[in-house]
Amino acid sequence: MKKAGGGSERLHLLALPPEIRTTIFEYALTEPDKIKIRPTLRPPALLSTCRQTREDAGLIWWERNRFVITIWNCNASLLAAFSNLHHTHQRRYDLSGHLVYHIVVEGGKDWNNLVAWCYEVWANTIPAYKMLEPSDDFEAFVSVATNIAKWHRDRPWEECFATIDAIRYAVAKYDRAWAQSRDQHMGRG
Repeated sequence: MKKAGGGSERLHLLALPPEIRTTIFEYALTEPDKIKIRPTLRPPALLSTCRQTREDAGLIWWERNRFVITIWNCNASLLAAFSNLHHTHQRRYDLSGHLVYHIVVEGGKDWNNLVAWCYEVWANTIPAYKMLEPSDDFEAFVSVATNIAKWHRDRPWEECFATIDAIRYAVAKYDRAWAQSRDQHMGRG
């Protein structure tokens, strides 16, 4: 922009009207494809430039993107890390449940990891795995086990674990992979 005296005037992003800033932030912060959750995932650096940018654009990144996470061998530690990151920003941006993400469960049938995941679901630190139409028995069992943990939050962990373990016993009759690695004692190490 040229000044009347021949010099140029700098136009600052934060000086633009809110509607224009929002449009710019939407272009800068939204992805057409799902964002893959990895251990190094952090909100974009743009959100840490200043308080005003965080306030104006923070919700856009969390609410307008879709995320996907792959859980390998029922190890939900990456899901726990992402949930923790989300909860940290949920308080900052008042994200009342607008996060959209898809969980993909792949790999082996690791009972110890599944019990640890169920325990974290029961403790309400990470979400359960919800499949409306599981593609196979593996997904179905993981979905049932983690949702049992969710539904038993008002009961003692030992009772929740006993229910999940009873179902595992029945599933292991059909699929021996679930009978392996049963040294986890009620999900606590």
